[in-house]
Amino acid sequence: MKTLIAIGGGSFQKQETMSIDTYAISRCGKTQPHVLFIPLASRDDQGYAKRFKQYYRSLDCQVEALRLLHTKLSNEEIYKKFRSQDMIYLGAGDTVFLMKQLKQRKLDLLLKELSQQGIVICGISAGANALFEYGYSNIASDTFELVNGMGMIKGAFCPHYQKEERKSFDMVCRKQNLPAIGCVDQRAYVVTDEKRFFL
Repeated sequence: MKTLIAIGGGSFQKQETMSIDTYAISRCGKTQPHVLFIPLASRDDQGYAKRFKQYYRSLDCQVEALRLLHTKLSNEEIYKKFRSQDMIYLGAGDTVFLMKQLKQRKLDLLLKELSQQGIVICGISAGANALFEYGYSNIASDTFELVNGMGMIKGAFCPHYQKEERKSFDMVCRKQNLPAIGCVDQRAYVVTDEKRFFL
């Protein structure tokens, strides 16, 4: 059963996404599910990965972080690790960099496959952008623009939607006739086989 969770933003250290995280864990359908954190969008920030592991372990999960820019694992070993998870969580950072790295390793294709097999796929901010056809980002330039995602969810996504500088998102999407999903911090847009809704 497919579960895609796009989180608009928020600090897990402050437990701002707690209700979203507990929902995501419940969708795994297991006690102590295996969760793989991918801090790729933050260029493998070690502190970020460490804090995430501590947080999700406090939620009774078996967690590891895979720093893809530093790993010595082969592509086959990386794919095997992805396939052995109950949840894969894409962290925040640079959407363009994240997508470039995922495509180079063909992990975008693997994530699409795994979502159809019932592995829960979560993303926050840049990681959420990557789940859609397009994400709204200012990382690649001085102004906000639509950048390519994996296309697991149709349309365009804007994280941190409550911020004034992101209000142009709706107009940009109207001009391109794109379905637009704006998501504020501490909220998430959820897509399952049965329905789509904000959490």
